[in-house]
Amino acid sequence: MRFFVFNIVPTFVEIFMVVGILLFNYGWGFALITLVSVMLYTWFSIAATEWRTRFVREANIADSASNTRAVDSLLNFETVKYFTNEEFEAQRYDYELGKWEQARRKNRLSLFSLNGGQALIMPSR
Repeated sequence: MRFFVFNIVPTFVEIFMVVGILLFNYGWGFALITLVSVMLYTWFSIAATEWRTRFVREANIADSASNTRAVDSLLNFETVKYFTNEEFEAQRYDYELGKWEQARRKNRLSLFSLNGGQALIMPSR
């Protein structure tokens, strides 16, 4: 509720005030361009964030799996040593780290796509 009251509502008020000022001072063309740009930016941000969520979850799951593998191997190091399974455990850990690296790469590329699309819709200069 606090986020809605102190962030969302003031942002909408500001957008409508800017559109009103542009409409009053420069005509409907500038106001329409501004309003459509803001709506397109909002739509793209929501859609891309929904799309990205899958990659964020995948990276979190892979991170948890690799950490679990490492902790399990280290806590049971005596058993691993007893059965001379160090190489096997190292390969399992490497496999989990590989999955984590791939998931992290997808996560970063999806963030790059989100930021690139937002910059394309609303260039800073």
